[in-house]
Amino acid sequence: MLHLVSDSEPRHEANGSAHWENKRLLLARLLLSTEEVLGCAQNGAWDSVIELERERQQELKECFDGVQESNSPVIVEALATLLHMNGEITKLVQQAKEKLVNEQSNFEARKSVVSNYEQVSAE
Repeated sequence: MLHLVSDSEPRHEANGSAHWENKRLLLARLLLSTEEVLGCAQNGAWDSVIELERERQQELKECFDGVQESNSPVIVEALATLLHMNGEITKLVQQAKEKLVNEQSNFEARKSVVSNYEQVSAE
C-alpha cells in the first residue's frame, strides 16, 4: 500500500506541518476505506459495498473539498492508487451486474418453459 507517513514535508506547503499531517491521515484513511470496499466487492458482499461506499464518499469529500491543486508526490501517488482501486471496484460491479442480468434471463427462460409445460399438461 501507499506509504503516507514519511517525515518529510513538501516544501510548497504554506499552512505548516499540522495541515500536512491532517491531509496525510485523511488520505491514509481514504485508501484503507477504498481497500475495504474493494475487498467486499471481491467477495461479493454487495450490501457491505453499498454501506462502505456511502461512508467513503463522505471521506472523499472531507479529504478533497477546498483543496487547492497540489503537486505533492504523496497526493499524486494517493490519487493514482485511488483511481486504480476505483477501476477495480467498477470492473467488479460491472461483472456482478452482467451476472445478474444473465441469471435473470435464464430465470425468465426457465419460467417460460415451465409455463408452456403446464399449459400442455393441462390440455
